[in-house]
Amino acid sequence: YLNHQDIVELFDAFVNYNERLASVNDSEPRDELIESKEEQELLDAYYKLFPNEDEVDIELIAELILNICMVSESSTLSIKGTILIFLPGYDEIVSLREFILKDARFKRIKLTLFTLHSQMQSNEQWKVFEPASPGVRKIILSTNLTETTITIDDVVYVIDSGKVKEKAYDKLLGVSLLKSSWISKASAMQRRGRAGRCQNGVCFHLFSKARFSALSKFQVPEILRMPIHELCLQTKLLAPKDMTIVHFLSKALDAPPASTIRDSIELLKVC
Repeated sequence: YLNHQDIVELFDAFVNYNERLASVNDSEPRDELIESKEEQELLDAYYKLFPNEDEVDIELIAELILNICMVSESSTLSIKGTILIFLPGYDEIVSLREFILKDARFKRIKLTLFTLHSQMQSNEQWKVFEPASPGVRKIILSTNLTETTITIDDVVYVIDSGKVKEKAYDKLLGVSLLKSSWISKASAMQRRGRAGRCQNGVCFHLFSKARFSALSKFQVPEILRMPIHELCLQTKLLAPKDMTIVHFLSKALDAPPASTIRDSIELLKVC
């Protein structure tokens, strides 16, 4: 150990995380991932009120925030705990922010709202790390920017919408789109890990057990869901002269099919 106890603890946490992730990704059905009859009835009733799974239920998130604020006052968790909310994109962040500011129920709660997304200036992003004033609830509306890259020490509650916006290619239209889709199981674990990194915490995933079971283990890499014409051109410049583009790209960690690479090369020749 060489007296580096902090490194040992970090390593143990990493091993435990991988063991939990492996158990979650296990393909065998597990009882805890199956809804009970009562839970299924509640889900059916909810889907009648909000049938569109492609959208984020802003009102549900607002109700959950109010519930957290009321329950935490009488619980062992600190009332000062920050609420981190994962939303798919900027539009959902703005919609939830406006909903909170207009809802009269939130006027009885001392809170400060922060937004965190890639379009923000870096000096604005740093404000989310500042602690809230005594008695003030800090709420952060974020994209997946905070999923792995940064840690906010005072986060106690995480609300995971289960959605992310990612680039995808529509073959029929021939254009690249930014669309909302379900996250992977690995991303759900990462988001859960944002809660209580420095103290006890709670994570609320806004999807059912059946939905979680249907999630892919990992997100599909961008190289496999986007056209690679530009990548082929860059490869032509970077690859050794005696190596083909197909052979060079086949060495990637998530290599695209050789047929896809050849189609892109042929399209570039035609252009």
